[in-house]
Amino acid sequence: MKQTNKLKLAVFVMGLLLLSACKGPDEVKVKGTPTLKSAHARPSTPIPPTPRDAGLIGTWETGCVNKSTFMKKYYYQTTFKFYDNKLNTKITYHRIGVTGSEACLPASTAFTAKFETSIVLGTTTDPKTKDEHTDINITTTKVQLVPMNKLYVKKFNDPKWKAGVYSGLERTDWALDKWKDVTELPQAVIAFNIEKSMPDIFQVSKNPKTMNRTLKMGDMQGFLDKTGRPKTLDSNEDTVALFKHP
Repeated sequence: MKQTNKLKLAVFVMGLLLLSACKGPDEVKVKGTPTLKSAHARPSTPIPPTPRDAGLIGTWETGCVNKSTFMKKYYYQTTFKFYDNKLNTKITYHRIGVTGSEACLPASTAFTAKFETSIVLGTTTDPKTKDEHTDINITTTKVQLVPMNKLYVKKFNDPKWKAGVYSGLERTDWALDKWKDVTELPQAVIAFNIEKSMPDIFQVSKNPKTMNRTLKMGDMQGFLDKTGRPKTLDSNEDTVALFKHP
């Protein structure tokens, strides 16, 4: 190789080395090659919170209320049990006018429903403010019902009876205190949106004086976005759930 060509090659190589040094560790670009960026420069996808991170794990219970627009003739009490990415919900209804119904005493129980659901948490809005809330999608996977007095055994076995979304679902073999899994019934799939993801929001807060932890869900009677997710939390203090135990 001629001396002149050797010098040209040496200058070209030194130019590449100087160019690389000027670009720094994040980006190296050589003519004819794509731009390369280091891994730490790429924006990371936010990781959604887990039920434990969100403070949900454990059992929560509401008071005895009759604020439902769908079940006006009943008092009811709801228990939520969160574990892993699951939520079990139990709602016990008490017929208004029966002694003890306003306190949801066992003697006034009409019927009970249990729902097994899977949950997926999404983004948190307005973190560390009083309006903080987190998206949650709830998918019902199993539904069980039970009549808890003789009158409601008769009602469940009556094809014409209906209370809100509840009915005997065209079964006529209901018995006192005998749970029935209705998950596979076509009527139940429609009534309870089984296997359909339902969007909601929630907030977990703590009272600094009493240290009570409170769970609020979304206001389903308020404003909903285009996906059906509530835009605000339920402002009715009677429907909040208080933490019971892990």
